[in-house]
Amino acid sequence: MLAGQKAGPERDRFLRSKADPGPLPAGDEEIAFAPLTHLSRWIEQRKLSSERLTELYLGRLEKFDPKLRCVITLTRELARTAGQES
Repeated sequence: MLAGQKAGPERDRFLRSKADPGPLPAGDEEIAFAPLTHLSRWIEQRKLSSERLTELYLGRLEKFDPKLRCVITLTRELARTAGQES
C-alpha cells in the first residue's frame, strides 16, 4: 500500500462510470471487444442480455481455443447457468 492510502472498504469500493456507453454495436465481435464498463451498462439498460453475452464468449472460446490453447476445461453448462442468474 502506498503512503497516504487508506485500507479497507472505502479504498476497495468499485465505482462504475456513469457515462452512457452509446448504442449496442450490431456485430458480436464489436461487443466482444467492448470495455467491461460498456457491457455492464448495456446489460443494466437491457440492450444486451447476460445469456447473449455468455453465448457470444462461449462461441469465441470454442472457435479460438484450438489455436490459442487458453482453456483447460470449458464448462459450458456452468457458464450458461451463471449467465442466466445475472
